[in-house]
Amino acid sequence: MAHRVHFLDLLIHAVRQTRLLDEIVPDDAALVGLTRVWFASSPVFEFLKTLARRGARVVITSDHGFIRVRRPTLIYGSREISANLRYKYGPALRAEEREAVVLDRPEDWQLPIEMPTSKFAIAKSDHYFIYPTKPREYEKTYKYTLQHGGLSMEEMIVPVATLRPR
Repeated sequence: MAHRVHFLDLLIHAVRQTRLLDEIVPDDAALVGLTRVWFASSPVFEFLKTLARRGARVVITSDHGFIRVRRPTLIYGSREISANLRYKYGPALRAEEREAVVLDRPEDWQLPIEMPTSKFAIAKSDHYFIYPTKPREYEKTYKYTLQHGGLSMEEMIVPVATLRPR
């Protein structure tokens, strides 16, 4: 039986939506600390202790990592571009090659295609996409937020832990 816990994912997405969380989680160490405090008093920890008492083995992993984005890069395309900050799809996408990978033929990578003219753009390193209209506004809103969906070691190497009862 698989159980999912979305606390970190929800927190990470909330960090970009409210500046209050910027004060609570100003850096990565604070995020780890907040997670530790949450986990110690969470029902998840109690559930894991119950499973240990029953002799169960538990595998813990994540579906993706995340990264704190620091450098904006411009993305160009039509109005039908997707909303994510670390990857985009839509027709006629263009981005700086040093800061993003543009896949002209997404089907070669087994990616879904909504329209025959669809392309994918995936941000590299700690870049995030901003639009040429109001670039300063986008940069101010999203710089130093936690994001996922790009090409970085932090996002692509998924940790796995197997817990065995003592």
